[in-house]
Amino acid sequence: MNWTRIAFITLLSSTQLACSDTSEVWSAAQSENDKLTTSTPISVVTDTFRDKKGNILEIQFDNTAYTATANFNDTIIKLEGQPAASGIWYANDEYDLRGKGGQVRLTKYGVLLFEN
Repeated sequence: MNWTRIAFITLLSSTQLACSDTSEVWSAAQSENDKLTTSTPISVVTDTFRDKKGNILEIQFDNTAYTATANFNDTIIKLEGQPAASGIWYANDEYDLRGKGGQVRLTKYGVLLFEN
């Protein structure tokens, strides 16, 4: 057996070991990633908005129930989710809350109460 053939076999063996070690690391990382992506999503999110006048609108979004509870001027407003082409839309018989990105508008019977 010549030295070139021995060197080639040694190189091939070490490459196979390196590949198997990498696949084990990849497999462990993939398994950990699966744990992160299959966890339970956050169902309730609270966000606070301020308009130019300094008024504050706090909204608690319940993603499971598809509802929002708004607190504006110490008035608690319960809203039901509505189908929106884009952004958010929650409403009840009196109030309408719409938004997109970080912008929201709250109206009561069509009269603007809050806009940031």
